[in-house]
Amino acid sequence: IICGIGVNLAHPRSPFPDEIKNKAGYVTDKEVSKERVAAELARELLTVLDMENGNLIGEYSDNMMLRGREIYYIENGNLQKAEVTGVDCTGGLVVRDSQNKEQILRSGEVHLEKF
Repeated sequence: IICGIGVNLAHPRSPFPDEIKNKAGYVTDKEVSKERVAAELARELLTVLDMENGNLIGEYSDNMMLRGREIYYIENGNLQKAEVTGVDCTGGLVVRDSQNKEQILRSGEVHLEKF
């Protein structure tokens, strides 16, 4: 599983661009120690790395926010829509399309809104 993480810790100095202003957010208006956040994140990631693969997939599956949500993704240059039904044993995203066909997404981006 490859995971990219981006966190806006504080309110930005300038407004978010129009294309993301209704999607983007930030953690707090209070002062936050970037070093402490990075250390806690590293600690959590190391905990995950120590898990057995089955436990990691189970933990991910139990806590995923996309299950039951409609998503959009690009496949062969075409915009596709599907519902997320879960993850498989290797971490692939299991989706079901409008024809009730399931497939596993292993790379790319998913979006909650049509783009």
